[in-house]
Amino acid sequence: MTDGMAVSFVDEQDCGFFGPSSNIALMRHILRAVDTKRTQQCNQTSLTPASEYSAYEGGLVSNLNAFPTTSSESQKAGANLLPPDEVMQRLIRAYFDNTGLLFPYIHEQEFLDTYERFRASGFRGNVRRTWLGLLNMILAMATCTSCWEDSGSETTFEESDVYYRRAQELCHTQMFRGTTLETVQYLLLTSQYLQGTHKSVHTWTIHGLAVKAAMSIGLHSRDIASKFTPLQQEIRKRTWFGCILLDRSLSLTFGRPCAIPEEYIRLDLPKTLPVPMSTSDEVHKMSTAFYNASITLYRIMGRIIGSLYGSNLGCEDQSSDTATMTSMIQFGQELSDWQNSLPQHLGLRSVDNMPQDANEDVHDPLREKFRTILTLRYLNVQLLLHRPIFIRSLGTLLRESKTPYRNAGSINSMHANFDRVFVQVAENVIDIIYTILTRPDHGRHLIGAWWFTLYYAFSAALAIFGSLLISFDAEVGNAGRLESAKRYLGKTCEALLKLSDHNTLVLRCVKFVQQLLRIVNAWDSSTTKEVDLNNESLGSYLTAEGGPINFDMESDLLSTMPTWETSTLGFGDELELGHFFASDSQRWFEQTQW
Repeated sequence: MTDGMAVSFVDEQDCGFFGPSSNIALMRHILRAVDTKRTQQCNQTSLTPASEYSAYEGGLVSNLNAFPTTSSESQKAGANLLPPDEVMQRLIRAYFDNTGLLFPYIHEQEFLDTYERFRASGFRGNVRRTWLGLLNMILAMATCTSCWEDSGSETTFEESDVYYRRAQELCHTQMFRGTTLETVQYLLLTSQYLQGTHKSVHTWTIHGLAVKAAMSIGLHSRDIASKFTPLQQEIRKRTWFGCILLDRSLSLTFGRPCAIPEEYIRLDLPKTLPVPMSTSDEVHKMSTAFYNASITLYRIMGRIIGSLYGSNLGCEDQSSDTATMTSMIQFGQELSDWQNSLPQHLGLRSVDNMPQDANEDVHDPLREKFRTILTLRYLNVQLLLHRPIFIRSLGTLLRESKTPYRNAGSINSMHANFDRVFVQVAENVIDIIYTILTRPDHGRHLIGAWWFTLYYAFSAALAIFGSLLISFDAEVGNAGRLESAKRYLGKTCEALLKLSDHNTLVLRCVKFVQQLLRIVNAWDSSTTKEVDLNNESLGSYLTAEGGPINFDMESDLLSTMPTWETSTLGFGDELELGHFFASDSQRWFEQTQW
């Protein structure tokens, strides 16, 4: 692109670090183990020496990005546009009935009072740009979450992006100043929104701005808080903890260091706020209890990342097995204590104790939503906790290259137990998501934002697939493990298609899990296996040119597996998952003739 001064802008090379806790790092470990399995068959030398196999390893991915164009005058003029009043009121109500209860850091009554004053002026009175930006982000979030839960329509994402672009145009200057609580809330909500869009790589940058803005106005400080009214103190505290929740979540998914160290978290947990007339006191008490439980859980998760993943710095020497397992046991006790401290109405669910009757959860769907989301968050932390030993088990496979199927007597029993729990947790995640999305009496309204459900399901599917590389010596035996893995990978695909059958990222994730399923079938003892998933929509999705898919033997399938030691992986633009689906491995999947 050339500007008016004849200066030519070249495309820019983006580069991103995805460290030990990211799914990209996990997939790298798994594919190296698969490569080892292939080279054992071909009598080749593995490209990855076992000595280089570190649980703390990260990696860089890059992408060639076109230089962005500047906003047009029409875009700037459109920033002041708003939808009709009835549409805004519906979306505002939807936000505070959904996201606003899961992340209650915007005071509902205060926001509604400002809206009513703005409305009374015919939407022409003086209003802060940051408040208008926050309004647009509330409309965007409500459109892509609450409205999606009702219909699953792809058009909701296009509509929400309109509100997002308007907010960006309104606040592009204020977001870098970050001198008000409203600005922090705007940045925080924007970062949350970006997690579920095709711009989610931006969420890391916006989150950094939110944290710096929060610190610049002292949201972390108890001394400064004393200068505000009790209500203002509570909203400031909730916003600070919102930054902490997002910080821990992004640290996990991107595999990057936390921006807010644990020692910076000194404030007491939030308390219940005065209740607006539109909602009940019980709902807000439950929302506060859910928020506090999430904060406590994610603080444990942050400490797990610090202790077992070297804070995602990529600078740690690998600790001994004994030290790692000791830490895992200690964190396991912390998680057990956390679970026992939950109030009864927020007790965790399992697939066995979910509501069985179609009307059982109708009278209190919000409580079931809180319990289900909290359960999935807890299970995801359990996966994170047990992953280090699983990775070491993969490393053992590399070191024992001449004995691909280890003798059960040589396996450390604690390793085996931790690996077994790792798989069981992954199965629990898939069972719950599958049950919710495939039962007509449940549905999307119980699981929150779709992108988190996609992340949980995909992480669990990776664990199921990877476990086959180390579980041939398990008590169940080869055949049992293979059949179980096929069943759970199939359930993952079916559940995700229920999540959405037209969302691009969901469909790419389904396609990726389908490829893992093909490899599992190739590992089966028979030369040809046809997948029977008992699902018409999934069956049609997994067929090639109208016919059933046949699976070749493992040696044929793995002989063309790409080398994972490349300096450049495809760089997608969705929340970390996208980096798989455009990578060398995905292109290999697509090019391989089945």
